[in-house]
Amino acid sequence: MKFCPECGFKLIENAKFCPECGFKIESITIEEPMIIESEKTKVNSDEYIKTSLNNTNLSNVSVTPDISEKKLVNASVSIANNIDPNTIIGLIDTSMLSNGKAGVVFTGSEMYLKNNLDSSKRIPFKNILDVEYDSERNVTNRGKIIEYEKVTVNYQNGESLEFSSQQYDKEIPYKLLNNILTNFNDNVDVITSKNQILKLSQMSTSIIMLYFRIVIAYLKDDDGIIDSREYKELVSLMTKVKVTKEVAKELREYRFDNKEDKTIEELIDELKFHINEENLSEIAIEQSLGMDILGMNLDKLDNIQQDEVLVRMLNRLNITDKQLKFSIRKIEAEKEIIENKMTDSQIKDVAKELMALGSGAGISIGAFAVIGTAGIGLGGALILASAGFGVYRGIKYFSGTGQLEKYGIRIQTLNDRINQLRIANSYIIEDINWLSDKSVTFAKKLRESNELSEELYKELEHIISQNQSLADAGNLIEDEENYSEYELYITHMPETLNIGKYNELLSKNINKVYFDEVIKEVYIIEGDLDNTVEEVEPTLREDMSLDELKQAYQVLEQIGYYDTKSSSIAQGKSLAKKGFSGLKKSLLNGDKND
Repeated sequence: MKFCPECGFKLIENAKFCPECGFKIESITIEEPMIIESEKTKVNSDEYIKTSLNNTNLSNVSVTPDISEKKLVNASVSIANNIDPNTIIGLIDTSMLSNGKAGVVFTGSEMYLKNNLDSSKRIPFKNILDVEYDSERNVTNRGKIIEYEKVTVNYQNGESLEFSSQQYDKEIPYKLLNNILTNFNDNVDVITSKNQILKLSQMSTSIIMLYFRIVIAYLKDDDGIIDSREYKELVSLMTKVKVTKEVAKELREYRFDNKEDKTIEELIDELKFHINEENLSEIAIEQSLGMDILGMNLDKLDNIQQDEVLVRMLNRLNITDKQLKFSIRKIEAEKEIIENKMTDSQIKDVAKELMALGSGAGISIGAFAVIGTAGIGLGGALILASAGFGVYRGIKYFSGTGQLEKYGIRIQTLNDRINQLRIANSYIIEDINWLSDKSVTFAKKLRESNELSEELYKELEHIISQNQSLADAGNLIEDEENYSEYELYITHMPETLNIGKYNELLSKNINKVYFDEVIKEVYIIEGDLDNTVEEVEPTLREDMSLDELKQAYQVLEQIGYYDTKSSSIAQGKSLAKKGFSGLKKSLLNGDKND
């Protein structure tokens, strides 16, 4: 096709004059303009759907990770024919109660529509030929305006699926769905429906191995070795993931020897390959890696930019500034749970803040699940469904045993941490045994050579250094275990001791004198406990040892201080005695006045 050089009008073949402006073109050779189409970057279907939904301003549209666990389950069961809720990436909620039981559910490979009454309709994204959108507006005899919208999806095999506002909710944004489907083929290079929430321990051995080989390679990136602090963090991470003995054994050569023959970039690429092969979320695992590596650098969180090795690693994992800010806040929150003795309600508030911050930073909900994270209730708040809970809680409040319920999440977190640290010690013991065998082999080699060559000397130095790192790491783990255990007992202990209840529980106990001495070691009590006025509620000391705390807790547990039934009876007797004593005193004072 030729164009007029004067006005740009399209010309017919062999034209001598432009029919639009009359320009003479007989002797002018006109080249057809080269049209260069800009190459549009395509993405996988998961990312396309997420981006399309995030670009809307509709209040009832949610995208992972900003979909609550309860809504995900409801949407899976009610709308999407019981698909795995972990594959859901988007939800348009049109239910009256905003509970995710009606509307549109999106995965990377299909969408489902359902109203409150009819059955679900599945719309696959694969092999779409074209999409048609129709709308009508009619006015009834009474002047009522009725709008009608319909979307028809035509497939390459000649089949068609349609959905309309006559069958489904009018609140469904049909134009939005039409646009998503119409532009699908132009924007998507591969259809994927990836598991958005899967723990690393549930993934293949290949992925677990590569995950930890990347972590180990990062820890060695600065000086070529893993020091005692780094080793302690690495082993702690292995316990969170529940790495099997077989995997731990295979990883040992990467930890202690220089077996790794690949760069960090090559390891990350290989990990991505396996992730996509298993149809998992690449973004979730990258973000999880970033959070885990940041968690190994608690002392550097205030000055991250000064650590070139850490910054380089975060860049390799495509961690943005917002995601970095979120990860730091998450690490700080986990620390606050332990250090500040936070209640369940306070922890839930922090969890809500983190979920909002994570959503704004584009943190995948799967990133929370990959390692299992710390126990801060990010998976959802506690649901107290029992109608009788309020009465039960009232009894516990009355008897003074309800305090522990305030710290349920903190107690669970500490218990989990203590168990993890004990498992970490078992990893260290196995590594020490491995190094002992290595030392024996070295001794044989030295005996056979009859001299300590430079090569043998370096090997000996390396073995000694590794043994020292293991011993130091063991000490660090033991210190953290003792600290966690101390905080656990502090949480269990009543902040103030109910003297009346305590004395009533011990009224007929032959060990009362001994028990009193144990309790006085942890509570600020002047004089004899029997003569302490009940109005005075002793508080915990600040200079207690772990052993003193353990003994005091065991005393209170043994006498039934924490038992609701025994405690409520003792509290009732104490209040009765207190009331009788007050009445008696009042009567005596009255007689004196008379």
